Amino acid sequence: MSCTLSTRQAVQRVAEWRAFLASDVDLVEVADCRARLRLAPSSGDTLAKAADLAQREVACCSFFRFSIDVGHDELWLVVEVDDSSAAS
Repeated sequence: MSCTLSTRQAVQRVAEWRAFLASDVDLVEVADCRARLRLAPSSGDTLAKAADLAQREVACCSFFRFSIDVGHDELWLVVEVDDSSAAS
């Protein structure tokens, strides 16, 4: 499995992720093949951005799995890949 984006599209996507991480994520936890991104409190725009990026990412990189963990006072975007994809 590999990414289907062109080089130009991949550069743009990386820039989108960097901007999202800088403005909409206030904590990142990484372990093995999983990352949890705590979404910064917002009026709902952050969750919409997270869902949009995740949906577009799985369209081109099917080896990613995304989910949202809902806590009492926090939301997390969870990103996972299986062991074989992580080694590639």
